[in-house]
Amino acid sequence: MPMKKPATEQLLIRVPATRARKARAILADLGTDIGTLVNMLLVQVIKQRAIPFRITDTDYETEESSATPPSK
Repeated sequence: MPMKKPATEQLLIRVPATRARKARAILADLGTDIGTLVNMLLVQVIKQRAIPFRITDTDYETEESSATPPSK
């Protein structure tokens, strides 16, 4: 008996075009795409019940961070 695919929901997000292009290029080099990355992120949010990475005060317009780098 064939397995049923789980129900899906389409998400629509808006991001700056330059950011989306840069991310697509990097993700393509990594062998994935934005949709797959978002799915991986959501799985980790559910498993960890938290955002799975450290949030910094990065200025996304200039891509510069004023956060102190973590100590080694």
